[in-house]
Amino acid sequence: MYSFFAMMARMKNIERWALMRNSIQENISEHSLEVAMLAHGLSLIANEKCGKHVDSNEIALIASKVIMIFFFILLKNIAQSYLFAGN
Repeated sequence: MYSFFAMMARMKNIERWALMRNSIQENISEHSLEVAMLAHGLSLIANEKCGKHVDSNEIALIASKVIMIFFFILLKNIAQSYLFAGN
């Protein structure tokens, strides 16, 4: 449980790498927030304009969890590569 909060606190210190050049650098904490807000907004649009019945809060939570899972997997792979490389 405590490791979750430690990882959340570290997210603001890790710069997000981009596949293309960016004019603005962002960390993965900012990116996670933007993904969650975008998912929440899209689910609200789906409910109001398309007649869907989507739980917007659940969608935002799932979006942020997906980013966190990716972050945990990334850190695990980096740690393993250092262990196997002998560094």
